[in-house]
Amino acid sequence: MKYQIKELVSKYKTIPEPAKASGAYIVCNVLQKGILMITTPIFTRLMSTEQYGEVNLFNTWLAIITIFASVKIAAGGFGAGMVKFSDNRAEYISSLQSLSIVTAISEFILFTIGYYLLRGDVSSMNYYFPMAFAYVLFATPMDLWTGRERYDYKYKKVVFITLLTVILNPIVGIIMVRSTEVKGMARVISIVAVQAAMGAVAMVLNYKDGKKFFNKKYWTYILKCNIPLIPHYLAQIVLAQSDRLMIERMCGKTEVAIYGLAYTLGMIMLFVSDAISASFVPWLYRKIKAMDLEDIAKYTNLMTVLVGLTILLPVLFAPELVLFLGGRQYMEGIWIVPSVALAAFFIFVYGMFANIQFYYGESKRTMVASITAAVLNIVLNYILIKPFGYIAAGYTTAITYFVLVIFHYFYMKSVLKENNVTKPIYNNRIMFVFCFIEVVISAIAMASYNHTVLRYGLILVLVAILAWKKDAFLELMNLKKEK
Repeated sequence: MKYQIKELVSKYKTIPEPAKASGAYIVCNVLQKGILMITTPIFTRLMSTEQYGEVNLFNTWLAIITIFASVKIAAGGFGAGMVKFSDNRAEYISSLQSLSIVTAISEFILFTIGYYLLRGDVSSMNYYFPMAFAYVLFATPMDLWTGRERYDYKYKKVVFITLLTVILNPIVGIIMVRSTEVKGMARVISIVAVQAAMGAVAMVLNYKDGKKFFNKKYWTYILKCNIPLIPHYLAQIVLAQSDRLMIERMCGKTEVAIYGLAYTLGMIMLFVSDAISASFVPWLYRKIKAMDLEDIAKYTNLMTVLVGLTILLPVLFAPELVLFLGGRQYMEGIWIVPSVALAAFFIFVYGMFANIQFYYGESKRTMVASITAAVLNIVLNYILIKPFGYIAAGYTTAITYFVLVIFHYFYMKSVLKENNVTKPIYNNRIMFVFCFIEVVISAIAMASYNHTVLRYGLILVLVAILAWKKDAFLELMNLKKEK
């Protein structure tokens, strides 16, 4: 036994850092989602539906306020800036942190003034508004610190902080909720308190390393990239939430519950692409900066296949997963999972195209695409939900995200042409072919929901493909770190 452990440790030490980082981020994401699923029933039982509704309302407002109060500084053009300003990353991070602090405080002051002008009294302001601004104030420095660590493949501290946050959040929440009658407020405060504690540490580390409060070049760069993306992020919220609001209005709350469970299952495997992207995007930007484009298509093809196959897992196991998580009253949701999973794959594909736009600072076109998609989603839902039922919302979601794929494909080609990049960066044909393959396999899986033997045969075929290409997928996680 000791020999086996030593052998495993020895093998682990030989794994390159980028591969360890990718694997670590995947494990973290799995644990985050797992603990969330485990603790959610605890809080729903500790709080009344009205109190738990307060927490959901806080999360909704937090998503909106984050866009304005942080200008999503740690997203959008941030990654490209990490490569463009690679010689001064620490200063870049600390300078952006200052911008995030100034933006959050300024937005809160403006929000308070606006509230006072409209209501004449700020004492009636719901507590979750200032709590949301406080959360953003500390969350952005943490995101900036995490972003820098990931770009340097320093995953150990990120994993530690992530796991510590994931563990403390429910523990502190349960203690606070059990100790008071205002349980909704207690849960919100616990969420903000844990984030503030972690964010304060990150804030100190960022300033200690960068020692730069203000740099006009960095502030101008990130604002130029990210301000045009604000409508894009708002449109993403519309894309994620409008279908449920329309289902509730046109069908009922029971249908919303079934759709919500199916939507969560369909999107759950996106954590695979998110984790791999944590290592891939920095590598991609370094390659583009050096105009060394030869290997990009190879690794992108592998990513496409790996993400595509993993996103199919909830589709293939939809009957079992829905039965386990929701019970027989939710079984109608199995017909929604495939369409939402297709949407998840299209999110990955359009994200790959959008990465090129972000590198070259072209964010205005992203805004146009997202607004168009959000409007299209609302229109399709309005037309199709009434005659075909709430299940149609899953297919309108898939169609909408495929439209985003088309938008970003042509935008990417235009951006590359404008920047005199004549060589193709991706193998675009492979990516579109796999979009088609995903549709076909999803359709076959749906047809086999009433034929268990056929469905499990399809699962075995896909598992065999994963095993056959195991070495190639491991190579994908072993992208070389290049300055």
